[in-house]
Amino acid sequence: SSASRRETQPQQEDEAERLPAARALARLYRQHVLPIERRYGFHVAYRAAELRDAEFDSPPTVLLLGAPAAGKTSLLRYLLGGPSSQQQQFLQQLQQGVLQPGSATTSVTIVQHGEAPGSVTPGHALVLEANSAFAGLAAFGSAAMSRVVRVQLPCPILESVTFVDTPGIPNDEIATGQHGTYYGGLLAWLCERADRVALVCDAPRPSVSERGALATALRSLRRHLHPHKLRVLLLRADELGEPGSLLRAHGALCWSLGRLLGRVSPPRVYAAAFRDGPLRWDWNRDLLEVNERDFMNDLRSLPRLAPLRRLNDVIARARLARAHACIVSALHSQLPLFGRRAALTELVAQGGLAPVLEVAQQRWGLPVGDRPEMEPMQEWLMHCDMSFIRPMERRLLAAVDTLLQRDAPALLSRFRRRPRPSLLLLPGGQALPASSLGPFAEDLGFVSATSPTCGDDDGDGDDDASSPAPWALSEEKALYEELFRSLSPVRGRVSGASARLVLLRSRLPACALRRVWRLSDVDADGMLDSDEFTVANHLVAAALRGHELPRELPPHLVPPSKRDRGRGHRA
Repeated sequence: SSASRRETQPQQEDEAERLPAARALARLYRQHVLPIERRYGFHVAYRAAELRDAEFDSPPTVLLLGAPAAGKTSLLRYLLGGPSSQQQQFLQQLQQGVLQPGSATTSVTIVQHGEAPGSVTPGHALVLEANSAFAGLAAFGSAAMSRVVRVQLPCPILESVTFVDTPGIPNDEIATGQHGTYYGGLLAWLCERADRVALVCDAPRPSVSERGALATALRSLRRHLHPHKLRVLLLRADELGEPGSLLRAHGALCWSLGRLLGRVSPPRVYAAAFRDGPLRWDWNRDLLEVNERDFMNDLRSLPRLAPLRRLNDVIARARLARAHACIVSALHSQLPLFGRRAALTELVAQGGLAPVLEVAQQRWGLPVGDRPEMEPMQEWLMHCDMSFIRPMERRLLAAVDTLLQRDAPALLSRFRRRPRPSLLLLPGGQALPASSLGPFAEDLGFVSATSPTCGDDDGDGDDDASSPAPWALSEEKALYEELFRSLSPVRGRVSGASARLVLLRSRLPACALRRVWRLSDVDADGMLDSDEFTVANHLVAAALRGHELPRELPPHLVPPSKRDRGRGHRA
């Protein structure tokens, strides 16, 4: 039998090498960590649900926190707002809270990728799905499930990242009871599993009141808001009319967060507009665009870093489960054979767990840094099931040690940095090669290796057989001829740098100007002739009037000389 075990062990290791990294990590968790968690009541003691396979395969998650009307849902619409009219209408309903009664103001809204636009799944049905990464929410009961809703949209951004929009937490002295007693634990569960926690603040009202419900929530989540996870967004920064006001807003926010989170160095703050409309004040355009680009690049790195984050979480969970088992087994050795419940209650009530920790440290080699927080453990021990208080099973302890010393380092070598695809997925759902953005080419957005469409039709129909439509901008072209000649065109074309200076006068954000360039540069040569220059200025004027830029340049706007190249031209 020992020979057969030696023969099967290399086969199991070879099979593990062939598995995808996420599935291999899930398998290691089930084999090495889950048995010791179940044996010693880890899930009950720390209210930590078992990790499902879907949590290892799911896209990284971005959790949005903030006060009411801080702009969380508006930010989400900006990140997801593709040009599909059906999707835009659905996102508008999401912001207005008509998905279900009170959904946008009192519900946790999970936004994931799905083929059917506008598919809504209530929380009770969501936790029953076998492949749901949010099945662990069922531990918070029916009251919490009635405040959870999952929304699916066919947007490529959601193939790489899942967003979770939370109800606004008042930034004043209003109590948090309006969300129910479950809400604190629900937020902690979401924060623990999120790859990024985006704290959304309003630039005109940046500080966080120390007596408000938001401050109370941030204090309770302090241990989950690690510096590598927390990002602070200062929205509507373009509405601050002078440099001093932005500095004061940034300083007030950093000061209040430093006191709440107990850190000397404040988290990174991204001050930007995060919207498609023209900037109210453009004196700080460069600063706002740099911050927006940095934040989008940070989100773009999540799919690459998510496997490493999950491995780190499994290792931390394994060490905590090991420490819990060591303390429980040491406690078992200190209890009498009879009257164990009364003796345990008296020991915990008198605060006598210090000798137990010393026994666990000496007998099982428990590191001091692995000691869990004693307050939740003491609370659990006062009412725990005595069947969990049992002696140490060395095979379970050896399995965790094998994971920490052999399997986890071997799996770490597989999480190598992946090469970046050539497509950039920008806010609004468009996927473009970086070389096609002309003078507005910036490394901004999400990486997606899938289809660049966002649920829109290709626009290929029977219109090809119809007669060509007249160019709608023939008369409007005369308005821009003098401006075009002032840019000193060479061979009938102006460079991207020259056109950029003209387009920047509109005060439109960079994301809108990128789409304008993509639509107007029909032949994709990085330059604009007089017809393309007219198209660019027409689109800018339409955006300033509040119209949405199209995903595809309409046939009546394509210059006659470019119609063979411009057919199906997308932004």
